[in-house]
Amino acid sequence: MQYNIKNDKLNLAFNTHGAIVEQFSTQDGFDIFQRVVKDNITDNFSMFVMLPMCNRVTNDSYILNNEIIQLEKTSFDQSQYLHGHGFISNWQLIDLNKHKAILSLEHKANNGYYYLARLSYELLDDNFIATLKITHLGQQTRLYGLGFHPYFAIDDKTKLKINATGYFPMNKNNYLSLDYSKQIEQQFDYSQEKLICKDFVNHLYTAFGGLKLRHSNGTVITMSQIGANYLMMYKDEKRNFIALEPQSHELDACNKEALPGLCTLNQGASMQIQMTINVLA
Repeated sequence: MQYNIKNDKLNLAFNTHGAIVEQFSTQDGFDIFQRVVKDNITDNFSMFVMLPMCNRVTNDSYILNNEIIQLEKTSFDQSQYLHGHGFISNWQLIDLNKHKAILSLEHKANNGYYYLARLSYELLDDNFIATLKITHLGQQTRLYGLGFHPYFAIDDKTKLKINATGYFPMNKNNYLSLDYSKQIEQQFDYSQEKLICKDFVNHLYTAFGGLKLRHSNGTVITMSQIGANYLMMYKDEKRNFIALEPQSHELDACNKEALPGLCTLNQGASMQIQMTINVLA
């Protein structure tokens, strides 16, 4: 079911199925995120959340305490784990007022994952604030990571600046990543504001310290985060969006020795991330 929150400057529509944002715009109709359309196309979202881990995982599994944890297949074609359960599950609307919505999701699987997620969407002046918290309810320890997956509307004149210290280039064979590099390839280096490249992109920036989008009509959009120190960038060269996804961990972190960015949660333990998008029209 679809609901709206709004204030004098911003308007946001979301659906309890998947907690998916379906529209985020200014009150004068300028789209900040791409709008959900009725056509059956891929990436038909304005935004969704990623949990209990983001992106893909090698062989849809990892080993923890000598136990093989097989993850559920959550992609639309049921072929692999992708972004988790949030965007395919029915969330409960816990509270709703004109400016803020709170949603909840309890999920129990047969692989030891049992969690309660709490998600809030809030419009405060010229800010959209999304907060995602997850609490592990299961008896067996599990790994967790969280993220947001917004699809920003862009055109050929949109400029981008990203604060980051390095990146993991895309592995074109499996959509995971190649080795880390402090030297960001020139076309993907947005340390200085510039036009967005037109190529297909699917890679991860590290030490993410915020970003800025500048549109030709003068609208400036900034993003800041708490607890999400990596930024995934995904862009389809045939579509007018760029997904800029703050997340808590590296790609396939559960299969790396240091588990970079993941939280090991025992029963009752929690983790939380927050994203703030500021819109100056």
